[in-house]
Amino acid sequence: MTQLRRRIVIKGLKNKGFRPIPEKSNDLWFGLTIDGEFVPQIKTFISGGGQRQMIYEDNIHHMTHELHMDNKKQFLNYIKCSYIYSEYIRDLRRKNII
Repeated sequence: MTQLRRRIVIKGLKNKGFRPIPEKSNDLWFGLTIDGEFVPQIKTFISGGGQRQMIYEDNIHHMTHELHMDNKKQFLNYIKCSYIYSEYIRDLRRKNII
């Protein structure tokens, strides 16, 4: 079962072009930016409830789907920096998502 530290996921998203989106909930929403502009089709959230320190398999699956990634491995590589921002943008354009 895969799990990631919450702060690692947040740091990975911020390092790869995602910025916080102000929302009226406890959840932390992040949207993809290209050249400083938000891309409305690409956003995900991390639950802000409780004292959660970890993000578990089911949440990783949802984030993978919300970010239009092919599989969990691709998401993990994105967070851990072996799948880079420019490759991600290229893949989104190739899939006609952006």
